[in-house]
Amino acid sequence: MLWFVLATAAVAAPSPSPEELEALRGRISTLQGELEKARGKQDRERQRLRKTETQIGNLHRDRRRIEHDLANRQARLVELERERIAQARAVAAQRRELAGQVRAAYAMGRQEQLKIVLNQEDPARLGRVLGYYGYFNRARLARIEAIETALTRLQQVETEVLAERARLDSLRQRHDTSARALEAEHRARKALLATLTGRIENRDRELARHVADEARLSKLLDSLQQALDDIPAVDVERTPFAKRRGGLGWPAPGAFSVRYGQSRGVGSVRWQGVVIAAAEGRDVQAVSYGRVAFSDWLRGYGLLMILDHGDGYMTLYGYNQALNKEVGDWVEEGEVI
Repeated sequence: MLWFVLATAAVAAPSPSPEELEALRGRISTLQGELEKARGKQDRERQRLRKTETQIGNLHRDRRRIEHDLANRQARLVELERERIAQARAVAAQRRELAGQVRAAYAMGRQEQLKIVLNQEDPARLGRVLGYYGYFNRARLARIEAIETALTRLQQVETEVLAERARLDSLRQRHDTSARALEAEHRARKALLATLTGRIENRDRELARHVADEARLSKLLDSLQQALDDIPAVDVERTPFAKRRGGLGWPAPGAFSVRYGQSRGVGSVRWQGVVIAAAEGRDVQAVSYGRVAFSDWLRGYGLLMILDHGDGYMTLYGYNQALNKEVGDWVEEGEVI
């Protein structure tokens, strides 16, 4: 593949025209503006990420407090459960005692009490028996009241247990919801920041490449101008280059893979030459007599040679495998360069 350009001094630039150099500088300015905006957005996202991480830190601190509360509530649940079991046992015991008293009263029978009252054989014994019955009745009432109290207390304990469990579940749900929300936000912020950082790094690399290109192009423009100033007048026996335009041969045979005027993909700049799909190893010949103004590697064009033909005319040969001439060498038409 060979890149070939026929240019005047006005476009004798490595890119290959001063217009492209100007477009490159415009791209550098645009990139600098984009980088400034991107870094501003990056700083804002870092602030948001810092805020999110602070919230997550607070969440972890609250989590420890919640876990402590959960442990206390669990201990309280165990305590209430023990109390509930004790109250249930007390209720069962009271019921057993009441059942025993009922059975004893039934065994003695009300007729036995009437017999004692009617016989009146021993008033002292009668008083004692009546006292026993009164004691049994009062004890029975006390047991019943104790059972009712125990049942009420048991209901209160069960209510407390249910309330504690509800509060425990609510705490867990709030904690889980907060944790999921903050962790999701944190992941999103980190992903966005990573994307922004990647874009900035790409823009930085692109900017560095363009700045380096600008420096090389500017340097080359200066060297070409010096070469132009150093070129002697064309031999009077030679046909001036301007009169040969349109009648020059190609530097190498091959089909065109890029034609004159195609977009170069840098702003509105277009190709000012052609790219010939020459066979690998094919000799590249100078299209006319001239002097080597540039012979070196240049980014985007590979090994590049520029011949100055005087009167402001140049030819540029890029994508070479080797350069056989050095800056300052004179070449003849058809000479392998």
